[in-house]
This record gives sequence, C-alpha cells and structure tokens, in this order.
Amino acid sequence: MISESRSLREVLQRAKPALEAMSEAEASEKVGAEVWSKKEILGHLIDSAANNHQRFVRLQDPAERVSIDRKSTRLNSSHEWISR
Repeated sequence: MISESRSLREVLQRAKPALEAMSEAEASEKVGAEVWSKKEILGHLIDSAANNHQRFVRLQDPAERVSIDRKSTRLNSSHEWISR
C-alpha cells in the first residue's frame, strides 16, 4: 500500500506543473458538443474518487447497505456497476 501511495504522489507531483500552467480558457475548452473539457474530466475524476472512497468506507460496516438507483444513474456501455 505504501508503494501505491508513493506512486500516486509521484504522478501528482509530475502533473502539478502542467495543471498550474494551464489557463482557465484551455481548461474549459470543449472541442465538440459531446466532448468534455479538461476541467470537466478532472472534476468527474475527483467526484468519482470521493464517491468511491465513501462507498469503500461504508462497505466495511456490514449493517450498511450499498445500492445504486439505476433510474437516476446514467448507464452506458463504458460503465459497469457492481451491486448486491
């Protein structure tokens, strides 16, 4: 686990200068109507990581039930959901 944490820290340190050098306009630029901007992609990754972390914490409690409301979740072929 320590090596994974170290690897992640190194990736973030290498990416930081490029992210800091990026202008707001470049981060927000969309090359097409159906294409996410760099800013939207990063926001999605952060949001997904926070939600997944919360799920992993809740899964440690056997009394906690984890479910996915499939009616409110947009599913497509690039997503696979695992639920009980």
